[in-house]
Amino acid sequence: MKTIQVNYDLKQPGRNYAAVEQYIKGHGTWAHPLESLWLIRTDKGVAQLRDEFKQHVHPQDRVLVFDVTGDAWATNWVGEATE
Repeated sequence: MKTIQVNYDLKQPGRNYAAVEQYIKGHGTWAHPLESLWLIRTDKGVAQLRDEFKQHVHPQDRVLVFDVTGDAWATNWVGEATE
């Protein structure tokens, strides 16, 4: 399993955050530590996730997907797997 970081900017009026959150939460194990940053555990690659993610947002919205498996990180807060 990989740890994937997903960041997005929904730019268009009528932003559909519900569809984005439903897609991300559909992966099972996830965390939402910052407003538009999610971490998910998956076997999928970053290109596949990016392409799937694009199906849930407007073409002018932006998404960035990173494989952060095993990378070091630090924070002063990590939220539970809730909103």
